Amino acid sequence: MDIKTLLRIDEGYRRYFYLDPKGHKTIGIGRNVDANPITIKEAITLSVFAKVPCGTSTSVEDVMRLLDLEKNGICLAAAYYLLDSDIAKFTAQLSNQLDFWGKLTQTRKDVFVNMAFNLGDKGFLGFHDMIDYARLEDWKNTANEIRNSHAYRELPARYERLAHYILVGSYDLS
Repeated sequence: MDIKTLLRIDEGYRRYFYLDPKGHKTIGIGRNVDANPITIKEAITLSVFAKVPCGTSTSVEDVMRLLDLEKNGICLAAAYYLLDSDIAKFTAQLSNQLDFWGKLTQTRKDVFVNMAFNLGDKGFLGFHDMIDYARLEDWKNTANEIRNSHAYRELPARYERLAHYILVGSYDLS
């Protein structure tokens, strides 16, 4: 398993815009466009996926108007493109904000990226005790902090799995 597979399982895929449980406009594999608007680079790349020529358009608004995602949606490949962009963004943010990032297993990094993807980087960074336990490599208490969270109560299956991955340091579910 990897972070893309993990997020695909947790977020699913929707071709068209929808409102997530918190009322945020979302598309593809959990791309919250209210909190994380589509950039001009992403819009131009989406136009390539959609085979929509954008000519000399230089603003994201112009390209988005041409794409008409409300009507046309995005294909799975385009959704994965946006997901890759989101993963890169959250990975860079967390690696800059967590002084122990380099010591984490890839699975634990993936769990933290998954949580930041779901909660936003500010929401993730609000897990002060969990982060402190992770810094100390106290995985039992790190997992317990996940289990004792509001996020866990909202999405228990997702966060139980993430807590287990943190505890064992791998994608092993046994």
